[in-house]
Parts: sequence; C-alpha cells; structure tokens
Amino acid sequence: MAQKFGEYNLDIYMKPLWDGDIVYNETLMFVGEEDCAPLLYPVVEIISVRSYDSTKEYVCGVDYEYNAKRNCIVLKEGTSMPYIPLDEYYLSNPRPGVSFPCTLQGKPYISFREGNYFSSKQVAVTYRHTGQKNLPIPKSQKEAFVGVIDKMRKNQAPKILFYGDSITVGANSSGFVNYAPYADIWAKMVFDSITKKYACTNAEYVNTAVGGWSSQDGINALDTSVIAHAPDAVFLAFGMNDVSLTPKQHLDNVKTMVSRIRAALPDTAICLVSTMLPNEEVKGFYGSQDMFCEEYLSYLEEIKAMGETKICVANVTEAHKKVLEVKRYYDMTGNNVNHVNDFMARVYAQTVFQTICGK
Repeated sequence: MAQKFGEYNLDIYMKPLWDGDIVYNETLMFVGEEDCAPLLYPVVEIISVRSYDSTKEYVCGVDYEYNAKRNCIVLKEGTSMPYIPLDEYYLSNPRPGVSFPCTLQGKPYISFREGNYFSSKQVAVTYRHTGQKNLPIPKSQKEAFVGVIDKMRKNQAPKILFYGDSITVGANSSGFVNYAPYADIWAKMVFDSITKKYACTNAEYVNTAVGGWSSQDGINALDTSVIAHAPDAVFLAFGMNDVSLTPKQHLDNVKTMVSRIRAALPDTAICLVSTMLPNEEVKGFYGSQDMFCEEYLSYLEEIKAMGETKICVANVTEAHKKVLEVKRYYDMTGNNVNHVNDFMARVYAQTVFQTICGK
C-alpha cells in the first residue's frame, strides 16, 4: 500500500494495526533529550520518521538512532526532532489553563494543552516489523448490524448516528484541530469505511456528541440527540467523563439509554463503544473507566440470552490497555489528559469497524 506523506488516506489509516507487517504513522513523543520512545512492534526496517504533519523527514544517524535492544527511537545530540524538556512537561508550579496537578511523587504539576500543541511535538514512524502482534483482534459482532448492512448494500439511505463526549466530537484529531495531515475523526473514519465497504452512496452521517458530557447528560438529551433522528444505527460512546461513577452506576446509565432507544426504535442497531483511558498521571480524571467495558460485556451476554440481537460492544478500552503495555500515554494523546491524537483515533476507528464489519 503506497503512502503519500502529508496527506490523509482512509485506506492507510484504517489498515488494522493487528494485520500485516507494516505500521504506518505510529506516533511517538520525547520528554527530555534522553527519552527512549518505544514502538508497538519489534522493528525490522524503519521506513520513515517524519514530523506529525509530515512536512519534514528526519535522518537516521543524524537526528535519531534505533535502539534494537529496547525497540525504541532515541534522539541524537543536535537533533532537529521535537521534544518537550522535562521541566516543561513536569512542572514545579501551576500554569493556569495549561497544567493540572500530577499524581507522581515529586512532580507537582503536569502539562496540558488543547489544539495541536502535543501533535506538533510528536513524530510519525512508518516501519516494517516482525509480524509479532501485540494488539488483540477485536471480536467481530457483525450479526448485530445485518439490517444496517443490508440497507447499505441496497443503497437505501441508512442513517448512522454517533453519540458521546468530546472524543466522539473529534478532539484532538488533526482534522478537528485544523492541523496537517487533517485526518478525519474516528467516527467519520468508521462511517466512511462502512459506506465504502458496501458501496453505499446515500448513507447519512449524524454526530450529536457534545464535549464534556457524561452518561447522565446522554440520558438527559437522548430524545432530541438520538431518538428524534430515528437512526438505523447508533454508536454510544460515553464513559470518559464518568470519573465519579462506579462501573455499575455507569452501566445503569448506559442501560437506560439502550432501553429507551430500543423502546422507540426497535429495529435500530446499537454499538456500545467503551472509552479509552484517561492519563493516570493527571489528578482528577482517572476513576473506574478501565472497568466499564467489563460491565458492558456482562450486560451483552445477559440481553443476548433474552433474545436481543441488534446490540454489540466495541472494546476500545482493551485495545488502549494493550497499547499502553508498550507505549506511553503521551505518545498517542492530543491533550495529555483524555483526548486522542490521530494514532489513537485510528485505534478507535479500527476497533469499531472490526466489531461491526469484521470477519
């Protein structure tokens, strides 16, 4: 698959990270000049290391070296590659609007930014690897979407709706923050991939997500934001802002939304999209989000046993956990707290697409 650097390409961005032996545009960030930025898979060949916006290519032996023993990229002295100095990432004093209290001992505050600040400090690596897979293949549950898929195949103008918080709004995908390579948000990548797969030219994309919303907000606005649109499929993606809720409390809210959608729209397919995780080094954002999807999966088995066939779970949480076993949070974040960058948006999109359309 040929990659034209500097341009967003849906096929390349949606190439599953668990498939094949090439990873395109995996993002890294360096905190301090001596940081060693790990790659997801063991490298056979570095094809390209570029700035996040792809305008600049960095040179091995001049800007960086590949450390095979640690499977990471390290900076060379005098490098032109971006990095954030340690004392600019971990702060001694608060900076209003651009920092939060930090959970690490001896590091009172941690850097935060919206917009493209973190993206501009990240680099994108394309490489060939050994074929070892660190990411699980999401379970295909396309039987939940057979009605929608049939409408797509027949070009019957299905309406696909996405409902959630700021991650589903699009923060901080490069297209959302108007920064090259201007990649689409995860929801639009999913929509475009579905319509392309089934050659549907008249499907309608609806996104009613709102930044900062919790699952309770989702309940409160459900009639106008979902039911009034009468979608053929709805993706419910809440959880990041339910920091104060237990897994059961969060699930109860999701069950309320599902029950009300099902009562009003008995034929609508529903995909529950579990949340990525917040940065555990930032105080006030990490609650029980890592356990929400376990509740989803138990609920799914329960309702399937009762005859429900039009609901599925896209386990983004598990995918994020697996990536975090290898990489650091700041390698793939848009704001260093709870938003995606383009790489993490691809994890979302690929996980959801495999769930509803995979083999």
